Amino acid sequence: MKIFAHKEGRVVGPYTKDQIFIELKAKRLNRNDQICLDGKNWVTIKDSGVENNSRNSVPFMKFGIVCLFIIPLLSILSFFLVFYYDDFFSEIDNSDSPVFRKLDYFDWESHPDGSFKYGASIVLYSKGGVRVQAPGSTELTEIKNGQIIQEGSSVETTKDGEAVLLFSNGTSMSVGKKTNFSIGAFGQQEFESVDQSLGSIENEVSPSRLKLNLDMGELVVVVKKLEKDSSLTITSKLGVAGVRGTSFSINARSDSTSVNVLSGAVDFIDSRNNSSIVGSGKAVLADGSELILQKEILKSDLSRILLMEKAAISAAEDISVFQLREYFDRMNPDLGSCDPVEKNKRFLASGGGEEIQKSIEEGLDWLVSVQSEDGSWGKNDKDRDGNLKATNTIAMTGMAVLCFLQHCEFDSLSKENSALKKGIQYLKTVPISKVKSQTASYAHPIYARALVMAFEKMKLPELEDIIIKTISMIVNGQNENGGWAYSYGKGAAAHVDLSVTGWNLMALIKAKSIGIEVPGLPEAITKAIEYVKKCQDNTGKFAYKMGTNGKPSLTGMGAFCLQLGSKEYTKSVEKGLEWIIENISPTWNSINFYALRHTSRACFYSRTFLRENKYWDIFKSTYPKLLIENQNENGSWPPAEHFHGDSEIFRSTLALDVLLTFYQY
Repeated sequence: MKIFAHKEGRVVGPYTKDQIFIELKAKRLNRNDQICLDGKNWVTIKDSGVENNSRNSVPFMKFGIVCLFIIPLLSILSFFLVFYYDDFFSEIDNSDSPVFRKLDYFDWESHPDGSFKYGASIVLYSKGGVRVQAPGSTELTEIKNGQIIQEGSSVETTKDGEAVLLFSNGTSMSVGKKTNFSIGAFGQQEFESVDQSLGSIENEVSPSRLKLNLDMGELVVVVKKLEKDSSLTITSKLGVAGVRGTSFSINARSDSTSVNVLSGAVDFIDSRNNSSIVGSGKAVLADGSELILQKEILKSDLSRILLMEKAAISAAEDISVFQLREYFDRMNPDLGSCDPVEKNKRFLASGGGEEIQKSIEEGLDWLVSVQSEDGSWGKNDKDRDGNLKATNTIAMTGMAVLCFLQHCEFDSLSKENSALKKGIQYLKTVPISKVKSQTASYAHPIYARALVMAFEKMKLPELEDIIIKTISMIVNGQNENGGWAYSYGKGAAAHVDLSVTGWNLMALIKAKSIGIEVPGLPEAITKAIEYVKKCQDNTGKFAYKMGTNGKPSLTGMGAFCLQLGSKEYTKSVEKGLEWIIENISPTWNSINFYALRHTSRACFYSRTFLRENKYWDIFKSTYPKLLIENQNENGSWPPAEHFHGDSEIFRSTLALDVLLTFYQY
């Protein structure tokens, strides 16, 4: 029989009956101390029957008779409380009241079955010296905001370094100065993309199991309430902390580990297997020889911990579950935006239906039919009058590939997948040369964005070097004013406009979103978004060039591009979208395919950027129906209002892109 004793606020043992007698005789235990014989219930030694002498036989017999009826009831009640009312235990003052606490979750596997995928650990903020060492690497590299830290990676901060990480279960964590920790393992089940911010939810988004290892320094963790099958543990040299939903700090030094609990409760087991439940407002210190409980957090520590907690909360509160799912999918490329179940859920949630799906499929079938033998599109294109007129094959191939990728045409036996692979192969053979013309100023970013999306969705490692070169060209081609000009011209005399700028900015944003690292990329995006803002006029429309009147055809692009930036552009986005919905003209002859593509994305993403559904509701109730009703029998689209660059392939891929918006996050 294994017997545990509760002594001075900590659990000690296990003992045998003989060892209990020895401890009593040595006065290390006394008869009023409580012990646990069955793994569930605590009784005093004098009432337990362990002493087994005549003096206690009668009381013990009476106690046993009572327990015969009460213990089963208490066992059921304790089981219920432990698993379903865990918060109840967090309020118990563990220094005075011994409590049974099931700690088997410390040993749970992070990926117990196929339902647990890889969780994502995202850098939300970093300052000073913060470096990461990837698993299997000996090099430390500077960490970047938005970067996903792989399972098995180590992170260290210098004396002036600090960071905030977000885990894809919704937990956030501040990393203190001079800290070294690693992500041991992180398993998580799938979850739905819902329109909620992390600041508005209390529970984790799906069951998860996260194991961190803290070598040195301090972590302050804000844990969403975990599911029954979830766990979060942090291991240091002198102890392990386990939580179910709380805010706490853990600080590892060379000679001690301390835990300070701001809310909820933390289970702590030291290196000698002594355990304690640390309640809200309390602390515990392990020094390798004993476990020291503190009635309150030291004032010298509290202010620092509260500031770190605030940083962790504020950095994560505006992140949406949509965004969290994007990071999760990047860790699990076999799921991602192309998981059939998740894809269909998004389509239906966005308002998609059978007519839209049928129109998309007919449009893609038509694209297959007009692909050239070398895998390109554009050689047999047609002008507005239906006459054969070749267009830029790099741009048109990029547009077609983007359509197939967005519809997830990855069935290796389908003609669409075959066309997609041939298109990507063609793009791989395109020589990367200097942008020297107006057409190339558009073709290059379309080509780059197609390669980035192919790399993301199809996991083609051979594309990475090409992508880095193409994205670097865009970054280096940026004009000093933040936009892009024809031929990537420089200086005030260069022809910089919003149309060219929008396509180049979209390519950079896509590259950054999947973790492509190019010098100057974040700065280029920031400058470009500020340029877009300067193109808006007083009516809300966005102008072709800064300082001129806005154009209806570019207002959707402007409102969309600003949503790729920060919340400081909210009023500008609202102003642009209000102009759009106030000036909708739902007739075929008024359709501008170029404007419509960007307007569709601006209205769709306003659901998360503005937390407003009305713009998308108005758009989806008007334009998709027009596109479906006017689609040609062969799957292409006829001309409508004239726009620059209009051709059969460009027009039809833009129309497809509008309908494919229903599949977006």
